[in-house]
Amino acid sequence: MKFKFSGLFRTIFVASVLCMLIPVLVVSLISIRSLSTNLTETATTNLQQLSVEKMNEVDLMIQNQIALTKSVSESSYIQEELDSTGDSARVIEYLGQIFKNANGLYENFFITQGDMGFADGLNGATLRT
Repeated sequence: MKFKFSGLFRTIFVASVLCMLIPVLVVSLISIRSLSTNLTETATTNLQQLSVEKMNEVDLMIQNQIALTKSVSESSYIQEELDSTGDSARVIEYLGQIFKNANGLYENFFITQGDMGFADGLNGATLRT
């Protein structure tokens, strides 16, 4: 017996395949669009949260640096050392150690009074006395 793909069978077969494929394609397109939108929103939200966290970390670091700089500048050790000996070698050594421990962060860290420089973090290399 020979099977023929023509006539009424072919019409019904093509109609049923189209009835199955069209909804599948529509659902697929809607799913892809929805997934794309959700991924974009998630990525945007994550980047915004990350930027807020980084901004807070940078702000905290700046506040810590301000506190450290203020504490060094108001240190009684520095005032006593300069008053007692008049020599700034130990203060220069102290600031040099801070410069070294901070990996160069305090390169422009000076102890001055008026236009007279007493100490810096670079072993006195940038002082103009």
